[in-house]
Amino acid sequence: MMRGNLRIFAVVLLAACALGCADDQSGPTIKWKTRTEMPADFPKDVPIYPNAKLLSAVTGEGLPSEGGAYLAWTTTDQIPAVRHFFTEKLDAEGWHVISYPGLSAAWMGEGGVTVVATKWGRTAAFGIGAKDDATLISLVFPQK
Repeated sequence: MMRGNLRIFAVVLLAACALGCADDQSGPTIKWKTRTEMPADFPKDVPIYPNAKLLSAVTGEGLPSEGGAYLAWTTTDQIPAVRHFFTEKLDAEGWHVISYPGLSAAWMGEGGVTVVATKWGRTAAFGIGAKDDATLISLVFPQK
């Protein structure tokens, strides 16, 4: 059930980005690829939570990860610890970090938080929430 919800969320989020975030709507159609391993070109200055298991990575075929991607992990650690890790590590890597506690999607459950980081025109948006006795971490690199 958890994977199904994550996949639905990923598809909706990527579709919204593909349809509404791009400046030029006349470009080529993007083929989205789902895998269960990290993209080889994952940015070195974006931290990966150490106690998390990767559930899926959805990237555009032929696009760099930061050109549009969705990644999802799960961990048994609590939301505050995960949020603290990302805000601290992103800040240490030179990202401008804004945390939005309480601004969460329905899938995040009670206490969900959104962490948005920007750096030199780049954006990384994390959703951190609880589902089925686990903490889910989603990362979106909006399509450029």
